Amino acid sequence: MQTHEAPTADERAAAIGDNIARLQNRMAEIATEAGRDPQSVKLHGATKGVEPERVIAAIRHGLTHFGENWVQEAAPKIGAANALADDQGIAPPTWHMIGHLQRNKTRQALQVFQAIDTVDSLRLAETISQRAEQMDVGTVDALIEIDFTDNPDRGGFKLGLATDDGSLGQFMEDARRIIELPNLNVIGLMTVGPMAEDAEASRPGFRRLREIRDALNDSVASASLTELSMGMTNDFHVAIQEGATVVRLGTAIFGPRPAGRTY
Repeated sequence: MQTHEAPTADERAAAIGDNIARLQNRMAEIATEAGRDPQSVKLHGATKGVEPERVIAAIRHGLTHFGENWVQEAAPKIGAANALADDQGIAPPTWHMIGHLQRNKTRQALQVFQAIDTVDSLRLAETISQRAEQMDVGTVDALIEIDFTDNPDRGGFKLGLATDDGSLGQFMEDARRIIELPNLNVIGLMTVGPMAEDAEASRPGFRRLREIRDALNDSVASASLTELSMGMTNDFHVAIQEGATVVRLGTAIFGPRPAGRTY
C-alpha cells in the first residue's frame, strides 16, 4: 500500500503563499475586466480553525488583515499569533471580528480585535462606543452588517432587496446614529451572500449593499463610507464585479480546516 507523508511546515507555508498569489492575480483580473483599479480590492484571510503558525505564513506572504468568527476562539489564537510575530520580528496584523458579536462579549472583543465588521444593531454600536471609551482603546473601525437573505440564523440588519423596502427608512436612521457615535469609525458596510451553489444568487445583495452605501454617503453629512466587505470563496468574483473593496477568503487560502483543531 502506498502511503503519503503529511506535508512539512515549510510545504504548508509554501502552499499558502501559492494560494495567496493565485487569488490576488485572479482578483486583479476580475477588477480590471470590471473597469476597476485592482489596487482597490483587498484580500482578508478568514482564519476560523487556522492555527497561529499558518497565520504567520500568510503574513510572510503579504496578508495583513485577518478575520475571526468567535471571541472565545479568537482570544488565545490572536495572542499566540501576535507573540509569534513579535518573536520573528514581524509586525502583528490587524484583527477583524467577522462573526456575530454578543453585547456581553464586547469588552473581551475590544481586548483582541482592532475592527468590528459585524455591527448589526444600534444597541451593539452604542455598547462598543461606550466600552471603547471606558477601556481607552481609541477609535474602533467598524462596518455595519446587512443581511438580505432573511435567514433568522444570520446576523445583520434585516433588509429586503427592493429599493422601496419598508425597513429601509428605519435602517437609514439607525445607521446615521451609528455613524455619529463617538469612538467608532464607521468605514463601510458588510454582507454575506446566500449559501448557494450559483454565485449569481449573491449578485442582487452585493449590488444593493453598494447602493445603500452610496445613499448613506449622500444623506449623512458625517458619513465617509469607502468599504464594501462582501464575497467569500464561492462568490468573490461577483462581489468584485459589484464593487467589493474587501473579500474574505478562508479555505481558498488555508485549505480545509484540520480535524481535531484546537483553534
